[in-house]
Amino acid sequence: MTDTILTQLPFVNQGSVGLLGIDPAVLDDEDVVALDLRLVFWGRARDALHAADWTSRAIGSEFKMVPGGAAMPTQITGLDPDPLCDRAVFNAAVWAAYNERHALVFGAGALNGHLMASSALSTHLDAFGGDFTIIFFGRPGPGDNAFPFGNNQVATAASSGMLLQWTSAGGLTFQVNGTQIIANTATASPAFASVYADGPRLIVLAFSDNLNKCRLRIDAGLYDREVTSVTAFNTDSTIRLGLAGSNLSGPIDGGDCGEFIVLRGYLTDDPVMLARIEKLIMDHYRKKPKWWGVSASTALTEAQAKALGGGERSTTRAKSFTVTAADQYVYYAYPSAEARSAAAAYTSYRINGADAVPTQTTVVINSVNHIVLRSPTTLTGSITVEVT
Repeated sequence: MTDTILTQLPFVNQGSVGLLGIDPAVLDDEDVVALDLRLVFWGRARDALHAADWTSRAIGSEFKMVPGGAAMPTQITGLDPDPLCDRAVFNAAVWAAYNERHALVFGAGALNGHLMASSALSTHLDAFGGDFTIIFFGRPGPGDNAFPFGNNQVATAASSGMLLQWTSAGGLTFQVNGTQIIANTATASPAFASVYADGPRLIVLAFSDNLNKCRLRIDAGLYDREVTSVTAFNTDSTIRLGLAGSNLSGPIDGGDCGEFIVLRGYLTDDPVMLARIEKLIMDHYRKKPKWWGVSASTALTEAQAKALGGGERSTTRAKSFTVTAADQYVYYAYPSAEARSAAAAYTSYRINGADAVPTQTTVVINSVNHIVLRSPTTLTGSITVEVT
């Protein structure tokens, strides 16, 4: 078996003029993304983290992010030793939160562990006219009020700074020039808060100076909002991961990241590529354990939830299952990240074909918040539960 290495040249090869290009239909999603000319940087926590830089996965690219301070982020693994990453550090809780995938953890302090790259973001003066998209799969630190990504400018009306703020209450706000452009807690759209214990989130932030609009998507459309008539613009091409803002004062202390992507252009206007990238990341990280079964207990601990008879890894909350109960409650536990929205855990809940209202609680399982649905009463016999 041999490996094929694809390299996209930055110029037209005269020897190949007239030849057909690579057919995207024969490439997998990772290759298609890695070959896209709009891709500036694509970092995955498992790959290419060296002592002094994080190298892009983009094919034919040597673009790197380098330490902005005295240290690199810590690469986390759940394997000891790890055959894939000889620099990785064992951390079972973070490993579990990322579905047994690698993550980068950012240390405490304004300069510890953050990464940066110049000439990464489009500005209103370049060929892309200030249109860019940033994709972040991760979370801020526990109880943090931080700027996961942005640049080195103070976000005031007198400057040209841009940053994404993630508050300790789970709200996200994107600012440019000190002006709030978009937020997930605005009254114009449903609120959608997410904190550290909810696990990592997929954040897509697209900004267009040309089209005067901005779009924020969370978890492949679980939350999706676009605003228009945006008059602010970005003039700083530097991107920073792990902190941003005035004097680099917003570090995601103890926060982590599995994936970070920077593209030129307003990606959300390309639904095919947007869906491809979102599916690629969600499928890679989001197959979380969920459990179901019966118990006489009126509430479950983490150990009791994991001891339920049924279990699987899945990317959605939807589930139909049948159990045998003997004057017991029927339970179903799944990651809160798969809830229908921040305000509703499910669309419908049925017991033996009849609508019912379950008792809803939460429990932390493998360091991630899970929603627990319990039948309203104890039951006996063969019970089929359907959740959508």
